[in-house]
Amino acid sequence: MLVICLPVILLLLFTGYVLRYDTTGFAAGMIAEHIIEAIPLVGSLLNRLLFSISDHGLQRVYLHHVCSFNLIFFMLAWEHLRRYPVRISQHLPFLAVVLGVCFLVSAPLDPETLGITYITGPWFFLGLQELLRYLHPLVAGVLIPLSFLGGLLMLRQNNPYFSLVLVFVCGWLALYLLFSLFALTLHG
Repeated sequence: MLVICLPVILLLLFTGYVLRYDTTGFAAGMIAEHIIEAIPLVGSLLNRLLFSISDHGLQRVYLHHVCSFNLIFFMLAWEHLRRYPVRISQHLPFLAVVLGVCFLVSAPLDPETLGITYITGPWFFLGLQELLRYLHPLVAGVLIPLSFLGGLLMLRQNNPYFSLVLVFVCGWLALYLLFSLFALTLHG
């Protein structure tokens, strides 16, 4: 169940990014609509359910960011959260590092105010953004991410192909990291 939480968490992060509704947030929303619309047969329906920014503005994005994706995440993670309670005292060093990074790294500004014409997505979507330069939106934005999710779902030690799936998942992550670094260094 926790593997299914990954796309929900990414959708939560992404909708928060779109809700900024500056130049980068708006562009990210339009790119997401374009990717979803590329899905044959159900693309326009999914777009109307999830985003529909060009028709309804941020209403659906806001609804999903605040309500839907949070509820889905907690439903998927509930059993795990119930079994493994988290104590804040066990994570104080991690919290200190996160607060330190937040204090030292300033929030990104709208690119237009800085005179930047190239817009980059958030760090976790840089690889996807680079893939979209070379591949069709259906392949880069849907099939490649779904292949990773499928690999994670098959990554069980009782699976006879465990080592092969593990190599695939690690290779996928390495290639995604390379595409992310390429996007960061070439265009960033």
